[in-house]
Amino acid sequence: MIVWLRLLTYLLPVVLLSGRCEAACRMSLLSSISPATINVGGYTATGVPLAQTVFITVNFEVSLTAGGGMCDAGIYLQRTSALGPAIMTQATGSGALPYDVRFDSGAAINFGTGAPSNFVSFSPFTLTGSGTKVLQKTVKLSILPQAPNGLPPTGAYTDQLKVHGYNTAGGTAVLDSNAGLKLTATVAQSCDLTASGSVSLDFTSDITAGLPLGAPKSTSFLINCNAAAKIRVTSSAMAPTPARLALAGFDNLIDFHAQASIPGASASLTTAGATAVSSTSLTKLSSSGSNIPVTVQVNLVPGLRLQSATYRSALQVIVDPLL
Repeated sequence: MIVWLRLLTYLLPVVLLSGRCEAACRMSLLSSISPATINVGGYTATGVPLAQTVFITVNFEVSLTAGGGMCDAGIYLQRTSALGPAIMTQATGSGALPYDVRFDSGAAINFGTGAPSNFVSFSPFTLTGSGTKVLQKTVKLSILPQAPNGLPPTGAYTDQLKVHGYNTAGGTAVLDSNAGLKLTATVAQSCDLTASGSVSLDFTSDITAGLPLGAPKSTSFLINCNAAAKIRVTSSAMAPTPARLALAGFDNLIDFHAQASIPGASASLTTAGATAVSSTSLTKLSSSGSNIPVTVQVNLVPGLRLQSATYRSALQVIVDPLL
Protein backbone atom coordinates (compact mmCIF):
# COMPACT_ATOMS: atom_id res chain seq x y z
CA MET A 1 0.00 0.00 0.00
CA ILE A 2 2.84 2.36 0.75
CA VAL A 3 4.29 1.89 -2.76
CA TRP A 4 0.95 2.65 -4.45
CA LEU A 5 0.40 5.74 -2.37
CA ARG A 6 3.79 7.05 -3.37
CA LEU A 7 3.07 6.40 -7.06
CA LEU A 8 -0.21 8.34 -6.97
CA THR A 9 1.48 11.20 -5.17
CA TYR A 10 4.09 11.30 -7.96
CA LEU A 11 1.62 11.22 -10.88
CA LEU A 12 -0.70 13.93 -9.63
CA PRO A 13 1.59 16.91 -10.30
CA VAL A 14 2.40 15.49 -13.75
CA VAL A 15 -1.27 15.67 -14.72
CA LEU A 16 -1.52 19.20 -13.40
CA LEU A 17 1.60 20.32 -15.24
CA SER A 18 0.22 18.93 -18.51
CA GLY A 19 -2.89 21.05 -18.08
CA ARG A 20 -0.84 24.18 -17.36
CA CYS A 21 1.35 23.68 -20.45
CA GLU A 22 -1.67 23.48 -22.70
CA ALA A 23 -3.00 26.76 -21.37
CA ALA A 24 0.41 28.45 -21.31
CA CYS A 25 0.22 29.40 -25.02
CA ARG A 26 -2.89 31.11 -26.34
CA MET A 27 -3.40 33.13 -29.50
CA SER A 28 -4.39 36.56 -28.21
CA LEU A 29 -4.75 38.45 -31.52
CA LEU A 30 -4.99 37.86 -35.25
CA SER A 31 -3.23 41.11 -36.02
CA SER A 32 -3.28 41.13 -39.85
CA ILE A 33 -3.27 39.13 -43.06
CA SER A 34 -1.42 39.76 -46.31
CA PRO A 35 -2.56 40.36 -48.95
CA ALA A 36 -5.76 41.90 -47.60
CA THR A 37 -7.26 42.16 -51.11
CA ILE A 38 -7.42 39.42 -53.77
CA ASN A 39 -8.27 40.21 -57.38
CA VAL A 40 -10.42 37.33 -58.66
CA GLY A 41 -9.97 38.50 -62.26
CA GLY A 42 -11.83 39.97 -65.20
CA TYR A 43 -15.14 38.73 -66.55
CA THR A 44 -16.46 39.36 -70.06
CA ALA A 45 -20.03 39.11 -71.36
CA THR A 46 -20.00 35.34 -70.83
CA GLY A 47 -16.37 34.61 -69.95
CA VAL A 48 -15.33 33.61 -66.42
CA PRO A 49 -11.79 34.01 -65.01
CA LEU A 50 -9.73 30.90 -64.41
CA ALA A 51 -9.49 29.43 -60.93
CA GLN A 52 -6.43 30.63 -59.06
CA THR A 53 -4.38 29.63 -56.05
CA VAL A 54 -3.30 32.31 -53.60
CA PHE A 55 -1.30 32.19 -50.40
CA ILE A 56 -2.18 34.50 -47.54
CA THR A 57 0.12 35.17 -44.59
CA VAL A 58 -1.66 35.25 -41.24
CA ASN A 59 0.02 37.17 -38.43
CA PHE A 60 -0.83 36.02 -34.89
CA GLU A 61 0.10 37.52 -31.58
CA VAL A 62 0.57 34.70 -29.07
CA SER A 63 0.51 35.20 -25.30
CA LEU A 64 2.89 32.95 -23.35
CA THR A 65 2.79 32.23 -19.64
CA ALA A 66 4.64 29.82 -17.36
CA GLY A 67 7.50 29.45 -19.81
CA GLY A 68 5.33 28.67 -22.86
CA GLY A 69 3.96 25.40 -24.11
CA MET A 70 1.95 23.74 -26.88
CA CYS A 71 -0.01 26.10 -29.12
CA ASP A 72 -3.05 25.23 -31.22
CA ALA A 73 -4.48 27.79 -33.63
CA GLY A 74 -6.40 28.08 -36.88
CA ILE A 75 -8.60 30.28 -39.04
CA TYR A 76 -11.88 30.22 -40.92
CA LEU A 77 -13.56 32.59 -43.36
CA GLN A 78 -16.96 34.15 -42.72
CA ARG A 79 -19.34 36.12 -44.93
CA THR A 80 -21.47 38.60 -43.05
CA SER A 81 -24.51 37.49 -45.04
CA ALA A 82 -26.11 34.19 -44.09
CA LEU A 83 -27.39 33.76 -47.63
CA GLY A 84 -25.57 31.67 -50.22
CA PRO A 85 -23.96 31.23 -52.59
CA ALA A 86 -21.01 33.52 -52.06
CA ILE A 87 -21.27 36.46 -54.46
CA MET A 88 -19.41 39.64 -55.31
CA THR A 89 -21.74 42.58 -55.82
CA GLN A 90 -21.64 46.11 -57.20
CA ALA A 91 -21.60 49.17 -54.96
CA THR A 92 -24.54 50.43 -57.03
CA GLY A 93 -26.41 48.10 -59.32
CA SER A 94 -27.91 44.63 -59.24
CA GLY A 95 -25.04 42.59 -60.69
CA ALA A 96 -23.81 39.48 -58.86
CA LEU A 97 -20.76 37.29 -59.53
CA PRO A 98 -20.81 33.93 -57.67
CA TYR A 99 -17.59 32.35 -56.46
CA ASP A 100 -16.23 29.75 -54.07
CA VAL A 101 -13.16 29.65 -51.84
CA ARG A 102 -11.54 26.42 -50.70
CA PHE A 103 -8.88 25.39 -48.25
CA ASP A 104 -6.82 22.33 -49.14
CA SER A 105 -9.08 20.38 -46.81
CA GLY A 106 -12.32 21.48 -48.49
CA ALA A 107 -14.94 24.19 -47.97
CA ALA A 108 -13.64 27.45 -46.54
CA ILE A 109 -16.57 29.82 -46.17
CA ASN A 110 -18.96 29.95 -43.21
CA PHE A 111 -22.16 31.94 -43.70
CA GLY A 112 -23.43 34.35 -41.11
CA THR A 113 -23.34 32.37 -37.90
CA GLY A 114 -19.70 32.84 -36.94
CA ALA A 115 -19.30 29.21 -35.85
CA PRO A 116 -16.07 27.66 -37.17
CA SER A 117 -17.74 24.78 -39.00
CA ASN A 118 -15.31 25.12 -41.91
CA PHE A 119 -11.81 25.91 -40.75
CA VAL A 120 -8.16 25.08 -41.24
CA SER A 121 -6.03 24.18 -38.23
CA PHE A 122 -2.30 24.74 -38.12
CA SER A 123 -0.12 21.89 -36.95
CA PRO A 124 0.41 22.22 -33.16
CA PHE A 125 3.63 24.04 -32.34
CA THR A 126 5.59 24.72 -29.19
CA LEU A 127 6.79 28.15 -28.09
CA THR A 128 8.93 28.87 -25.05
CA GLY A 129 9.38 31.99 -22.98
CA SER A 130 6.85 34.49 -21.70
CA GLY A 131 5.05 37.62 -22.86
CA THR A 132 3.81 38.23 -26.42
CA LYS A 133 5.34 36.77 -29.57
CA VAL A 134 4.41 37.34 -33.22
CA LEU A 135 3.85 34.23 -35.29
CA GLN A 136 3.30 33.92 -39.05
CA LYS A 137 1.47 31.09 -40.79
CA THR A 138 0.82 30.67 -44.53
CA VAL A 139 -2.56 29.45 -45.78
CA LYS A 140 -3.30 28.22 -49.29
CA LEU A 141 -6.64 29.28 -50.76
CA SER A 142 -8.24 28.19 -54.04
CA ILE A 143 -10.40 30.93 -55.57
CA LEU A 144 -13.05 29.44 -57.87
CA PRO A 145 -15.06 31.95 -59.94
CA GLN A 146 -18.47 30.67 -61.03
CA ALA A 147 -20.56 31.51 -64.10
CA PRO A 148 -23.07 34.28 -63.36
CA ASN A 149 -26.75 33.93 -64.09
CA GLY A 150 -27.22 35.80 -67.36
CA LEU A 151 -25.15 38.75 -68.59
CA PRO A 152 -23.62 40.60 -65.62
CA PRO A 153 -23.65 44.42 -65.77
CA THR A 154 -20.27 45.98 -66.45
CA GLY A 155 -18.25 47.56 -63.67
CA ALA A 156 -16.44 46.75 -60.41
CA TYR A 157 -17.54 44.05 -57.95
CA THR A 158 -16.44 43.27 -54.38
CA ASP A 159 -17.17 41.01 -51.44
CA GLN A 160 -15.90 41.41 -47.90
CA LEU A 161 -14.91 38.38 -45.84
CA LYS A 162 -13.71 38.10 -42.26
CA VAL A 163 -10.74 35.89 -41.47
CA HIS A 164 -11.44 34.64 -37.95
CA GLY A 165 -8.59 33.44 -35.76
CA TYR A 166 -9.17 31.00 -32.95
CA ASN A 167 -7.18 28.82 -30.58
CA THR A 168 -8.08 25.31 -29.55
CA ALA A 169 -6.40 24.99 -26.19
CA GLY A 170 -8.23 22.36 -24.21
CA GLY A 171 -9.91 21.02 -27.37
CA THR A 172 -12.48 23.85 -27.71
CA ALA A 173 -12.28 26.47 -30.45
CA VAL A 174 -12.26 29.93 -28.89
CA LEU A 175 -12.62 32.98 -31.14
CA ASP A 176 -9.94 35.56 -30.47
CA SER A 177 -10.10 38.15 -33.26
CA ASN A 178 -10.57 38.68 -36.98
CA ALA A 179 -9.14 40.57 -39.94
CA GLY A 180 -10.69 41.61 -43.25
CA LEU A 181 -10.16 39.94 -46.62
CA LYS A 182 -11.64 41.65 -49.68
CA LEU A 183 -12.29 39.96 -53.03
CA THR A 184 -12.55 42.13 -56.15
CA ALA A 185 -13.42 41.55 -59.80
CA THR A 186 -14.38 43.54 -62.88
CA VAL A 187 -16.75 42.94 -65.77
CA ALA A 188 -15.50 44.57 -68.97
CA GLN A 189 -17.66 45.78 -71.82
CA SER A 190 -17.46 42.99 -74.38
CA CYS A 191 -19.14 40.67 -76.84
CA ASP A 192 -18.56 36.90 -76.88
CA LEU A 193 -19.45 34.20 -79.37
CA THR A 194 -22.15 31.86 -78.11
CA ALA A 195 -20.16 28.95 -79.57
CA SER A 196 -16.45 28.81 -80.37
CA GLY A 197 -15.17 28.10 -83.83
CA SER A 198 -15.28 29.63 -87.30
CA VAL A 199 -17.55 29.55 -90.33
CA SER A 200 -16.58 29.17 -93.98
CA LEU A 201 -17.99 30.00 -97.40
CA ASP A 202 -17.09 27.99 -100.51
CA PHE A 203 -17.23 29.90 -103.82
CA THR A 204 -16.17 27.05 -106.10
CA SER A 205 -19.61 26.96 -107.68
CA ASP A 206 -19.42 30.69 -108.41
CA ILE A 207 -16.43 30.29 -110.76
CA THR A 208 -17.28 29.16 -114.28
CA ALA A 209 -14.60 28.61 -116.94
CA GLY A 210 -12.14 30.35 -114.63
CA LEU A 211 -14.25 33.49 -114.25
CA PRO A 212 -15.81 34.64 -110.93
CA LEU A 213 -19.48 35.43 -111.45
CA GLY A 214 -20.27 37.49 -108.31
CA ALA A 215 -23.23 35.59 -106.83
CA PRO A 216 -23.60 36.38 -103.08
CA LYS A 217 -23.21 33.78 -100.34
CA SER A 218 -24.10 34.33 -96.70
CA THR A 219 -23.71 32.87 -93.22
CA SER A 220 -24.62 33.87 -89.68
CA PHE A 221 -23.73 33.26 -86.03
CA LEU A 222 -24.80 34.43 -82.56
CA ILE A 223 -23.07 36.62 -79.99
CA ASN A 224 -23.71 37.89 -76.45
CA CYS A 225 -22.99 41.56 -75.65
CA ASN A 226 -23.17 43.21 -72.24
CA ALA A 227 -23.00 46.71 -73.75
CA ALA A 228 -23.92 48.45 -76.99
CA ALA A 229 -21.28 47.58 -79.57
CA LYS A 230 -19.85 48.58 -82.95
CA ILE A 231 -18.96 46.29 -85.86
CA ARG A 232 -15.94 46.22 -88.18
CA VAL A 233 -14.75 43.93 -91.00
CA THR A 234 -11.16 43.47 -92.21
CA SER A 235 -9.74 41.31 -95.01
CA SER A 236 -7.63 41.07 -98.17
CA ALA A 237 -8.20 39.42 -101.55
CA MET A 238 -8.31 35.63 -101.84
CA ALA A 239 -4.83 34.38 -102.78
CA PRO A 240 -3.71 31.08 -104.38
CA THR A 241 -2.20 28.30 -102.29
CA PRO A 242 0.65 27.81 -103.03
CA ALA A 243 1.45 31.31 -104.26
CA ARG A 244 1.68 31.85 -108.03
CA LEU A 245 3.31 34.55 -110.13
CA ALA A 246 1.02 36.83 -112.11
CA LEU A 247 0.53 35.91 -115.77
CA ALA A 248 -0.52 38.30 -118.50
CA GLY A 249 -4.24 38.06 -119.13
CA PHE A 250 -4.95 36.20 -115.87
CA ASP A 251 -5.72 37.16 -112.28
CA ASN A 252 -3.87 35.49 -109.42
CA LEU A 253 -6.04 37.14 -106.72
CA ILE A 254 -9.81 37.21 -106.23
CA ASP A 255 -11.26 40.42 -104.84
CA PHE A 256 -14.61 40.36 -103.08
CA HIS A 257 -17.18 42.56 -101.40
CA ALA A 258 -18.27 41.72 -97.82
CA GLN A 259 -20.91 43.12 -95.50
CA ALA A 260 -21.54 42.16 -91.87
CA SER A 261 -24.62 43.29 -89.94
CA ILE A 262 -25.99 43.27 -86.40
CA PRO A 263 -29.30 44.84 -85.35
CA GLY A 264 -28.89 48.58 -85.82
CA ALA A 265 -25.35 48.46 -87.27
CA SER A 266 -23.42 47.21 -90.32
CA ALA A 267 -19.97 47.37 -91.88
CA SER A 268 -18.72 46.62 -95.39
CA LEU A 269 -15.55 46.51 -97.48
CA THR A 270 -14.29 45.70 -100.97
CA THR A 271 -10.80 44.20 -101.16
CA ALA A 272 -8.22 45.64 -103.55
CA GLY A 273 -5.40 43.12 -103.81
CA ALA A 274 -3.15 41.55 -101.20
CA THR A 275 -3.14 44.55 -98.82
CA ALA A 276 -5.68 44.23 -96.01
CA VAL A 277 -8.48 46.78 -95.86
CA SER A 278 -11.02 47.56 -93.14
CA SER A 279 -14.45 49.10 -93.06
CA THR A 280 -14.34 52.73 -92.05
CA SER A 281 -17.90 53.48 -90.94
CA LEU A 282 -18.65 52.44 -87.35
CA THR A 283 -22.27 52.42 -86.27
CA LYS A 284 -23.33 51.23 -82.83
CA LEU A 285 -25.57 48.30 -81.97
CA SER A 286 -28.83 49.56 -80.53
CA SER A 287 -28.66 47.55 -77.29
CA SER A 288 -26.94 44.72 -75.42
CA GLY A 289 -28.34 41.21 -74.98
CA SER A 290 -27.98 37.49 -75.54
CA ASN A 291 -28.08 35.56 -78.82
CA ILE A 292 -27.69 38.63 -81.03
CA PRO A 293 -27.54 37.53 -84.70
CA VAL A 294 -24.57 38.52 -86.86
CA THR A 295 -25.13 38.05 -90.62
CA VAL A 296 -22.31 38.09 -93.18
CA GLN A 297 -22.76 38.31 -96.94
CA VAL A 298 -19.91 37.98 -99.44
CA ASN A 299 -19.80 38.14 -103.24
CA LEU A 300 -16.80 37.84 -105.57
CA VAL A 301 -15.83 40.79 -107.76
CA PRO A 302 -15.83 39.73 -111.46
CA GLY A 303 -12.42 40.05 -113.09
CA LEU A 304 -10.05 38.31 -115.49
CA ARG A 305 -9.81 34.56 -115.91
CA LEU A 306 -8.14 32.92 -112.90
CA GLN A 307 -5.09 30.74 -112.80
CA SER A 308 -5.86 27.20 -111.70
CA ALA A 309 -5.36 27.00 -107.90
CA THR A 310 -7.10 26.88 -104.55
CA TYR A 311 -7.80 30.43 -103.34
CA ARG A 312 -8.26 31.40 -99.71
CA SER A 313 -8.73 34.44 -97.52
CA ALA A 314 -9.90 35.20 -93.97
CA LEU A 315 -12.58 37.75 -93.25
CA GLN A 316 -12.37 39.14 -89.72
CA VAL A 317 -15.63 40.33 -88.19
CA ILE A 318 -15.16 42.33 -84.98
CA VAL A 319 -18.09 43.26 -82.74
CA ASP A 320 -16.83 45.21 -79.73
CA PRO A 321 -18.25 47.96 -77.47
CA LEU A 322 -14.79 49.54 -77.32
CA LEU A 323 -14.33 50.15 -81.06
